[in-house]
Formats: sequence, C-alpha cells, structure tokens
Amino acid sequence: YAQIPALLAAANFFVTASGSESHPLTLIEAAAAGLPALGLRSPGISDVVVHGESGLLADNGNDFVAKFVALSLNRTLRMQLGAQARQHSLTLSAAANARRTLALYQRLLG
Repeated sequence: YAQIPALLAAANFFVTASGSESHPLTLIEAAAAGLPALGLRSPGISDVVVHGESGLLADNGNDFVAKFVALSLNRTLRMQLGAQARQHSLTLSAAANARRTLALYQRLLG
C-alpha cells in the first residue's frame, strides 16, 4: 500500500474499464495523485469522476477508445484535468465525507 503513490506518479492518467463500482477507491487515489481518470459513465465511477473536470467519462466502448487516445496524445489536457482532479480529491477524503455525514445527521436531528 505504501508504494501506491510512487506507482501512480509514474503514470500519465488512470483508466478503469469497470462497469460499476460501489466506492471506487482507486479513482480517488489517482485523483489525489493528480492523475486524470478515464472510466465508463456508470454508478460509482460517475460519482467520483467529474467529466471534463477531473477526467473523462465514456458512454460506450468506441467512445472509451476515442477518449483514451485523446488523453494519450494531449499532454495539456492531461495536465489540466490532473490538476483539477487533485483539487476534487479533497472533497472525497475520509475527513470530508465524515464532515458531510455529521452535517446531515445534525440537520436531520434538527
């Protein structure tokens, strides 16, 4: 586990071909490392990757391939999305989730 940040730092972007994820920790780790992500528009993945901001979401296989090529060839796009992914990851941290959950409980309890 301690090697994950160094391994992610060696990558240009993060790709998942999963059809759905309940809580895609790998995408959150990639965002924290400043990597833009590519995934399929699906439950869980769409909750973490903000299309055009922290990465790209594809609607089908052909779209996935086209977006993969776009990320591969466009360093400027990768850098822009990666910087935004790092910022977005702060909203996905355990501390941020705990604060949101506590605020929800406090609001419900009145």
